[in-house]
Amino acid sequence: MIETDQSFQSIPFRLPPVWPPNLLSLLGGVVIGAFFAVSAMSESWPRGWDVPASLGIALAAITVLMLGRQAYHRAKGGPPPISFERDGLSVPRNVNSHRSLKIPYADVLSAVIVGRGRRASVILDTRRRTYVFPVREFAEADAVPRLVRLVSEHVSRQSDGAVLVARMAAREAVAVQFGRARPRATRSLVGFLVLVFLGQSLWLSQADPLGMLDLGANASSLVVQGEWFRLITANLLHANALHLLSNGFFALVVGTIVERQLGIRRFMILVLATGIVSQGASALAAELGWLSSNLMSVGFSGVLFGMLGAQAVLNRRFGAQLPGGYRFAPRVWWILLGVNFVLLPLVIPALDVSAHVGGLLSGIAVGWLLVRGQGDITRLPPRSLAGSGVLAALGIVWLAGITLAIVHSADTAARRADRALLTKAIAARTHTPPDIDNDLAWLVAISATPTPDELADAEIMARRALGRTIQTEGTASGNSVRITDTLATVLYRRGDVAGAIATERPVAKRDALFASQQARFMAAAVAQQGGRPLGNPAPLPTVTLEPVEAAAPSVGIALQLAEPVPLGAAFTAVLEQDGKPRAVLQIDFPAGARQSDHVNLRLTPASKLTSADLQDATVRVLQFDTSGCACTAKRTYVRLFPYAPRVAGLP
Repeated sequence: MIETDQSFQSIPFRLPPVWPPNLLSLLGGVVIGAFFAVSAMSESWPRGWDVPASLGIALAAITVLMLGRQAYHRAKGGPPPISFERDGLSVPRNVNSHRSLKIPYADVLSAVIVGRGRRASVILDTRRRTYVFPVREFAEADAVPRLVRLVSEHVSRQSDGAVLVARMAAREAVAVQFGRARPRATRSLVGFLVLVFLGQSLWLSQADPLGMLDLGANASSLVVQGEWFRLITANLLHANALHLLSNGFFALVVGTIVERQLGIRRFMILVLATGIVSQGASALAAELGWLSSNLMSVGFSGVLFGMLGAQAVLNRRFGAQLPGGYRFAPRVWWILLGVNFVLLPLVIPALDVSAHVGGLLSGIAVGWLLVRGQGDITRLPPRSLAGSGVLAALGIVWLAGITLAIVHSADTAARRADRALLTKAIAARTHTPPDIDNDLAWLVAISATPTPDELADAEIMARRALGRTIQTEGTASGNSVRITDTLATVLYRRGDVAGAIATERPVAKRDALFASQQARFMAAAVAQQGGRPLGNPAPLPTVTLEPVEAAAPSVGIALQLAEPVPLGAAFTAVLEQDGKPRAVLQIDFPAGARQSDHVNLRLTPASKLTSADLQDATVRVLQFDTSGCACTAKRTYVRLFPYAPRVAGLP
């Protein structure tokens, strides 16, 4: 019987509160994200930049914007009520919307309540989209059960209302059944990933960039040599805490949905199988040069895409039985695929697309095999000997792989051989992308004890990467500059200091990192020749640092040549404070320079230098070359770079 009182035909929402309910969560997320960003970019973060103050300003700005948005929402009276009309249901798009959408009653699939107490929500599922309204947003205490009842009553008035209501009741029963099932496997997996990451963090050294390889990262060159355990252990490792957080959150969301539909046994078969296949796809792609942008691959994301593949099968097979939250609308699939296979690979080049593709396809295949013959989503198939055998076999393979990885990581000789084999294999390839060549060459160059053979292979890779990059992008591109620095570092580690200086020279004036690298190479050359600065013998100029009284922090640099330089001159020095390098000073004297000069340099936050960095600093001359300056300027050019902390720690 339909209620006739029109006051019962609309269900209002409460007036939005002054304080946005999700503001604290948002601010907490910003703080966590800022923490990881600062940690990841600690070497390039501007010195002198007050990070806490900047973060405080950002948090205050977000708070003001959110409060303003909430005030506007309150002024509008909040979302329009859910109204039951003769030909359809009018609902707001969400609790922050001021417009209603009309839904024909025949398009309503289910209206179910999930959760408990004030944290519960009502999920209204329709053919086109799913609407979620938290219980706390309604103005009346009995609004949610009344909403569910009125939806059912109005749907029953349709020509085929009895059939529609029966289907709604079936979906609601499914939602209740799934809601009672605890996702024990999903939670256990995420907990295990956290434990592995904690152990990984204790094991790895920041000074060893190839340490992840020792723990079982997926490297195709080693997999094809028989180290199959990497196809398993790579799933459990993560590059950093943010990587783990993103994968862990996604696993909790999607894993819970899929596990409740498949049950624990079939869900674990899906996880174990797609983990191996996704990492196998990554290794195969790396060997063939397809979709490969990584030297090593780690992460649980291949399994996550396997879950998505299984979810696609479940939606396809049981879509008519699934309630909202368990059935993804088409636009949700388009968003998921577009973001993960188009947008994110453009933003994050290190994304292992081949593992994601392998996980998705294997998830579809395994999911189809797991639900083949099942007609009712609520009735799990009985345990079979074949299913138990498959699960046991996969479990044994995973356990054996993890055991082998632990034994392997404890073998110093085996770890050393892995690194040499990886370097040799990549150097011998002809199809390796320049970024992989450069990454491995750089890792070898900055490792603690590379062998001569490894350094020789690293030089091959760096030169190959530089040649290909210059051919496609030119010498001035960021990639060309970066690879040039890699090649110079490799030459330096091989003992060719002069070659390193000559290679670094074209890029040394572009950035603090490269200027610091050049200074490091020059310092080694100066030490080799008994402390005498590089360049042809000539009286050194006098360089004096002077404080400047000005509104903005500045430093004055007084230059005094001992004698004219008819051909021009190049001067490089390190400014040291308490024996530690603080800045790199580069001066280009034009041809014919014969007099003193004075320059004031303003120390902005972007310069990453403060007045304190240069107070009482001493000038250590590394180079004064009067054989001819490469610059064609008609005046003296002075460049002052902060000494990059990253360079100070390089071998």
